Amino acid sequence: MRVAQITLRNASEYEKKCRRVDRAALAAEHEIVENERDADIVHVYGSGVRRPRRRFSIAAAWPPHSITPLKDGHGTFVPEAVEEQYFAQTASAAIAIGVFVRPSAGELLEQTRFRLHRTRDDVDWRLFDRVPTPDDFAQVSVWLDSAVADDDFDGFVAEALAMGRIVVASRTPINVQRLEKGRTGFLVRPDANEMTHAILAALFKPEIGRPRSEAARQTVSKFKPRQRARALTELYERLRP
Repeated sequence: MRVAQITLRNASEYEKKCRRVDRAALAAEHEIVENERDADIVHVYGSGVRRPRRRFSIAAAWPPHSITPLKDGHGTFVPEAVEEQYFAQTASAAIAIGVFVRPSAGELLEQTRFRLHRTRDDVDWRLFDRVPTPDDFAQVSVWLDSAVADDDFDGFVAEALAMGRIVVASRTPINVQRLEKGRTGFLVRPDANEMTHAILAALFKPEIGRPRSEAARQTVSKFKPRQRARALTELYERLRP
């Protein structure tokens, strides 16, 4: 099957990540073409008014767990995936917190940093304004996602889990799914006090953090690209003319 991938200008970092993962995972069974006129299926990453020229198209409208066929508007379950390079769990001795910084989550992040600093002065913060690499994750022991909006998927929580980091994340719908309702990480309201308490527990109370880390290690394979590629292929086949 010939698949064209279109990334809109407003695509989030999550959607760009999805395209990278999909391109690598689908290439073994499908032909990835550059021109949508040559495609059987056009996969659009990002939201907006642009409609692909071909009728049979899908768009990443409720990532990472559903995509909406433009043909009929019905959502279809598709799992999130992580690039293979992140499946390298390593231990970190650093008392450090890693965060992917973006404007929408910045205010809550700064409030949390201020409250934590009043309690501990031996915790380092590693703030990334670009896509974090495996080496970046290896520098921290805890990963924080301070998202405040339900449609913010850019916290790189799945990558942190794949790397074996303990995760503290806002209780957004996507993080509830990523962290399995709190079984594989700390889920808190987007509140600076709650985040501070959760970070302190993750850093200094292994009896609380360790069970979550062990559960995450046992379930992290759900983020393997092959799972998503299989679901996408099934959807493509249903939509193919």
